[in-house]
Amino acid sequence: MYPPGHLAINYLGVRAATRFLGPLPLWPALIAALFPDVVDKVVADFLHWAPYGRNWTHNLTAVALCGLALGGASRSAAVGLSWVIGHLGHLVGDFVFNPWLWPWFDYLWPHESRNIAEGVAMTAVDLFLGRELSPVAAAVWESRRLLVETLFLGSVLASGLSWFPLSTHRWWLVLGLTCWLYIVIEFDLGPFLWTWERYGIG
Repeated sequence: MYPPGHLAINYLGVRAATRFLGPLPLWPALIAALFPDVVDKVVADFLHWAPYGRNWTHNLTAVALCGLALGGASRSAAVGLSWVIGHLGHLVGDFVFNPWLWPWFDYLWPHESRNIAEGVAMTAVDLFLGRELSPVAAAVWESRRLLVETLFLGSVLASGLSWFPLSTHRWWLVLGLTCWLYIVIEFDLGPFLWTWERYGIG
C-alpha cells in the first residue's frame, strides 16, 4: 500500500478509537503510517541488513516496543496508544505479507525485484528537477492504485471536516470505504490468495 492509503487507514483508526477510549492525538498515528516503510525499505534496499522490505518494523514486536518507547518518552499513554493504533493500521494495509511474529519465528521471505527505497528517492529527485520519471522511479508506482488511494484519503478526510454538512459526512466515509474495498479486491486480494500458502511461518 502507498502512503495515502496508510494515512487514510490510520486517520479512520484514531477516529474510531477516540469514540471508545476518549481523545487521542492524531500525530503519532500519522507518523506510524509511514515509519515502518521508511525504516524497513532503507534497511533492506540500502543497507542490505534484511532479506525483505517488510522485516524489522513490520511485526507485532516492533508495534509493542515502539508504542512503549514513545509512550514512555512522552509520558503519555494516549501518545503511545495512538502510535500502536497507527502501527497496527500500517500492518493491516500491508496484509498481503507481514512477518507478524518475527523475530520469534522464521519466515519464507518473498522475492522483491524492485529497489523501492531507491525508486522513491529517484522519484523525489526527478520531480524536483522537473523531468520525466526514470525507469527505477517509475517501477515503484502504479498510477491507477495511487489515484484510488489518494481518493480514499481525500474522502475519509472530508468525512471529518466540520465545514461539510453533517448529512454528507457518512457519504464521504462510504466513498472512502468503497475505495478501500476496491484496493483490496483489485490489487491485494488476488496476491493474498496465493501468497497465503507460499509465504507463511517456515
